[in-house]
This record gives sequence, structure tokens and C-alpha cells, in this order.
Amino acid sequence: MKTISLILSVYKKERELEILLNALRRQSYDDFELIIADDGSGESIERLVKEFQKDSFYKIDYLTQEDKGFRKNRILNKAVCASKSEYLIFL
Repeated sequence: MKTISLILSVYKKERELEILLNALRRQSYDDFELIIADDGSGESIERLVKEFQKDSFYKIDYLTQEDKGFRKNRILNKAVCASKSEYLIFL
């Protein structure tokens, strides 16, 4: 079990997500999982996440929901339920 779950909410910010994922690759601390909580961004975000999942040293879970307006808190609640660690850090 990982010590920390990083929970990242995202909505149609592909460039910013890529910057953050690259920054996490450079971390020396590796006892964490990343849960990406997507409020219905679409296929471009999902493709980006799948690319990072292939060769990432840290676990990346991707949760998404249909885009039906602003429902960020709903997907964040799902991310919290999916976490498997003692501590949650929201990004």
C-alpha cells in the first residue's frame, strides 16, 4: 500500500496535465499513487494519461465521467473512494 494518494482534478487542460505528469516523473520520493479525476474532458486527456501509464514508475489511476456541466466534486468523491493510501493530497 502506498503512503500517499495524489488526487488531481482536471478538465480540458491537456498541456497543464502533461507538465504536472512530467514533474512527478522527476520526483525522488516514489511512495505515492496518482489518481486523475477527470470531469469529462474527452479523448485527448485520456490518450495522454494512457501514454504516461505505459512507462511511469508510479501508479496512475484514471477516473472520468460524462461531461454534463460542472461536476468536479462528484468525480473527486470517486477518486477519494478509489484511493488506497493513508494520506490524500489534492492538486
